[in-house]
Amino acid sequence: MKALFQICLVISTVFSLSAQADLVVYTDRNPAQFATAVEEFEKLTGEKAVLVMMSNYKAIVDRLQMEKDLTHADMVIIKDLIYFKDLKNKGLLQGFEETSVLKTVPSFMRGMNNEWVALSMRARTFVYNPTFLSRSDLSSYDDLADPKWEGLLCLRTSNSSYNFALVSGFIEHYGLEKTKSILEGWMANLAQEVFPNDTSIIQAIAEGKCAVGIVNHYYYAGMKDRDPSLPVEIAFANQGQGGVFTNGTAAALLKTADNKALAQKFVEVMLSERNQLAISAAHFDFPAVEGLQPNTLIKEWGAFERNPLSWDVFADHLSEAKSLFEEVGYN
Repeated sequence: MKALFQICLVISTVFSLSAQADLVVYTDRNPAQFATAVEEFEKLTGEKAVLVMMSNYKAIVDRLQMEKDLTHADMVIIKDLIYFKDLKNKGLLQGFEETSVLKTVPSFMRGMNNEWVALSMRARTFVYNPTFLSRSDLSSYDDLADPKWEGLLCLRTSNSSYNFALVSGFIEHYGLEKTKSILEGWMANLAQEVFPNDTSIIQAIAEGKCAVGIVNHYYYAGMKDRDPSLPVEIAFANQGQGGVFTNGTAAALLKTADNKALAQKFVEVMLSERNQLAISAAHFDFPAVEGLQPNTLIKEWGAFERNPLSWDVFADHLSEAKSLFEEVGYN
C-alpha cells in the first residue's frame, strides 16, 4: 500500500508540473544543465518549458508507456544515444523538421529521419598514469587486449549503458568475432576486479594500482578541474584507426507531442552557440555542433578523430553486446 501511494504521488507531481507548462520534457539529465537554454526559449516564445527529471532511461520509458496518449510530455532528453533506436522501435517518436540548425550536428549523431538529435558529445577513451606510460604507448582499443598489458588495465563493470554502447560500436566496427577476442584479452589483462564507476578507475590509476583505463572523458575532466595536480592524463583511442568512440545526450520528439513547433524551437535554441557552450561547460561535454570548440579545460586537449558510424546502426548490436559480456565473463 505504501509503495502504491508513493507511485501515485510521483504521478501526481509529474502531472502537476506538466499542467503548468507549454512545453514538457522528460529527462534523465540534471535540468540545471539546460537552464540557459530554457531561459532563452521562454524569452523568445513567451511560453513556459518544464524539464521533469527521472532516475534513468527505464523510468522514462515506463512513464511514457503508462501514460500513452494522455502524456503531457512533448520531448525527451536522454544521456545515451544508444537508447533512441529503442524509442523509435517502440513507436514513440516522430521526426523533427530538418532545418539548417539541425544540420549543424553531424549526421551520425542524428536519427536517420531526425527522430532525435544530439545536444552534447562525450568520448569513451583512455586515461593513464604518466609515471608508467607515455601517450605514444597507447593506440587502439584492441591493442589493450595484447598480453603486453597484462596486469595493467582497469575497467568499469559491464553493467553500464556506457559499456553497452561502446561494445555495440565495436561489433559494428570490428565485427563480432574480433570484438569477442578484444573482450577476452581485456579480461586477461585486468589489474584487479572491475570497478563500479569511472571515477574509481581514475583514482586507482592515480594511486598506481593500474596503468591505464577506459572512461568517459568528463569524469576525468571534472577531477582534473578540481585537482590540476592529479597524476593522470588522457589519450584519445583509435586515432588514424577509425576514431574514438563517442556517445552523447540527445533530444527526441514524441509522437504524442501536443506542441511540436515549440519542441522544434527548443531544440534549435539548445543548438545555438551560446547554449551549446553552456551545456558543454555544465558537464565538461563537447558541443554536438560540428566545429564548435568548448570553452573549458577540455579545449586544451585539441582536435581528435571520432568514429563516424551512425548511432542508429550501433543500437542494432545492443543485445549482441550484452551476450558477449556473459560469454567472456565480463561482469
